[in-house]
Amino acid sequence: MSLSRAAILDVTKSNHLWVPDDYRLPSSESAALKLMGDAVAVPVVRALTEGLLLPALTSRRAAA
Repeated sequence: MSLSRAAILDVTKSNHLWVPDDYRLPSSESAALKLMGDAVAVPVVRALTEGLLLPALTSRRAAA
């Protein structure tokens, strides 16, 4: 299966993915998209923390 084109997210769709519902974004669409451009989804951060960071810290403490 090949993808012929990428989907472009507008501010509203991006907002639902990355920020809480009550968070106020800049009124300019380009400023809002720039603000969300470096965002990382909380479930991803949680999975990385639980799967990589915490085990590494635990094993390091046990070795000390």
